[in-house]
Amino acid sequence: MLSTLDLLFRRVAQAGCSLLSALDTVLYPQHCLITGEPLLGESPLRHVSTRGLDTCAPAPENHELMLTAQKRIGGDDIAFSSATSLWALEPESSINDVIVAIKYRGLHSLAVDLGKHLGEFLKERGPAWLQANTIHTNTYISYVPVHKTRKRERGYDQAQCIAQGVALALNRSVTQTLVRRRYTGTQTALSDAERARNMTDAFQSACTASLRGSTVLLVDDVFTTGATLNSAATALLCAGVRRVDVATLCATI
Repeated sequence: MLSTLDLLFRRVAQAGCSLLSALDTVLYPQHCLITGEPLLGESPLRHVSTRGLDTCAPAPENHELMLTAQKRIGGDDIAFSSATSLWALEPESSINDVIVAIKYRGLHSLAVDLGKHLGEFLKERGPAWLQANTIHTNTYISYVPVHKTRKRERGYDQAQCIAQGVALALNRSVTQTLVRRRYTGTQTALSDAERARNMTDAFQSACTASLRGSTVLLVDDVFTTGATLNSAATALLCAGVRRVDVATLCATI
């Protein structure tokens, strides 16, 4: 049992740590990845300010993203029913730094925070079944997984972290519905056709029996051509999923 003096010392130490932490925040504040301004606790998100996010251009609407996928993949081959994204991603856009940070700089907590932001957006602008608050037991929140080699390198899967944030906003849990069958490498320099070929049969279902007849909200970081999301959605449909909707933080324009 702790003595009264021990308890007193512990409380003083805790108070001292809290004071030092507060002082450190004032003297050496974190800065917004978008605007560069100091973050002094006024933003609900870590590493970015609300004002910074407000400066980012909105992503194209669902119908525009679906048209993009139809043009770049082929209209008859689209496996997902809708696409929702928050911000437009261009070569010089400031949101680029945020995506790089959550993918390569270890800011997985920021990925969760932005996922919550995406989840709140989905309540208003997502697929109709979600807007109508008709999420039922046969609906899953999932994500496009990175390959196990990539996850081992980074220590986390950014899409899984984003999905965790989405699930928190929707008061749901995350279910891993897919595994990545092979390492596909970076697709930055690939053409649309090469991307589609590179992603063919890249995924397989992780839990076939429980997926039959279900609806899956599939989360990822960026919608580029839609090839990766489409490959993942195709694997889910082959496993018996009834409908797949996709949601990403950003969409390339």
